[in-house]
Amino acid sequence: MKGKTLRIKIKKKIQMGILLGAVLLTLGGCSFLNPGETAKQEEAALSGVVTLTPGMYDSEDTAIVIKKNTEDSTIQFQNLTTGKKYTLNYDGATHIYDKYDQAISLEQVECGSIVTVRFYKPKKLLASLKLDKQAMHFEELENFVLDTKRGTIAVGETVYNLSSHLVIISQEEQIEVMDINQMDVLSVWGYNNQVYSINVEQGHGYLRLQNDTYFVDGWIDIGQKMIRKITEDMLIVVPEGKIAIKVSHNGSSAIQEITFARNEEMVWDLGDVEITEIQKGMTEDLDMNLRSIGLKMVQFRINEFSYPENIEKRADQAAEHSMIGDMNRFQQVSMVDSMTNAGSGGINNQAAQMANNMMGMQMGMMMGQQMMNNMQMGMQPQMGQPMQQPQMQQPIQGTGGEVPKFCPNCGNPTNGARFCGNCGTKLA
Repeated sequence: MKGKTLRIKIKKKIQMGILLGAVLLTLGGCSFLNPGETAKQEEAALSGVVTLTPGMYDSEDTAIVIKKNTEDSTIQFQNLTTGKKYTLNYDGATHIYDKYDQAISLEQVECGSIVTVRFYKPKKLLASLKLDKQAMHFEELENFVLDTKRGTIAVGETVYNLSSHLVIISQEEQIEVMDINQMDVLSVWGYNNQVYSINVEQGHGYLRLQNDTYFVDGWIDIGQKMIRKITEDMLIVVPEGKIAIKVSHNGSSAIQEITFARNEEMVWDLGDVEITEIQKGMTEDLDMNLRSIGLKMVQFRINEFSYPENIEKRADQAAEHSMIGDMNRFQQVSMVDSMTNAGSGGINNQAAQMANNMMGMQMGMMMGQQMMNNMQMGMQPQMGQPMQQPQMQQPIQGTGGEVPKFCPNCGNPTNGARFCGNCGTKLA
């Protein structure tokens, strides 16, 4: 009986020793598991059943965040060295840290960030994500030179090579390097002298000018960042967002605030620019210049415009007619002008020359008749009549009789009118 009891005690000691050795072996191996989870995983492995616990992982990778899908609770990554893409699920137990091991939200992780991820491969479940502490990161980069032929990007005096697996992201969508414009604002990530990812933080849109004839050869100021000379039907690349656009030419200007969406085209119809807007722009420009000497521009008015040549000629004709008053008189003056300008105006056809000759003969006859009348009036004092002042010196009032052919006061042809078209004397 005693021998049997002794064998049982020895057997129990051997079992406890084996169990203790197994525990020690478990604590010394499998370094990718968290210490608090090791025993559970070993026990599950011995039983053939794996129980998924929070924070559990079996793989680790350095990757680039490509896209975040909050609806499906997934994140797409790209391996930093091979360029292979894969997607992992995340849940409420997934831990997210910045490069200083401080907990952050997924919204604070930018697409394009270089991160260290730990995940459980069979379930494709992300256990933790941490921003890579060793990765370089340029934020809000504006002054850069992108050389697509050489595959480089210069930041200041330093030139970085673009990775063969370069990722370029704009609004969580991948784009090509040729889609980046010099006025874009970028975030850039890399290691040492190699750039692996770029995120376009602020992109660009397009502005097209229409009905810009008045402003052609003038200047366009885009948000006080870029000035270009205006050409006909101009298309300009402009920064994304709300920007004040100013056009100016020959002292006139107009300002318009336009909101530009990324990769979309906006049209500014300069034909809709009213003169009040041009005056406002000039007032603002003059006010800025006068402030330096302590003055302020309160109001500015434009009093004169240059019209086309044909409109100016019509205006001159209307002014001449209003000054002469009588249409018959205006026609006579026009006839004289046409005769005067016939030679200089290049009229070489025979009909025009004949018309000028006939008008000249008619006017010559009228002038001869006028001279005879003047001679008769001058001979009256020599025929024994009382000395009187010549009628040419005093207006003769009409008596209600026939209208003379010539005005007795100035000698101008009356053309049947009851008042002289030249001096205004009443003729009948």
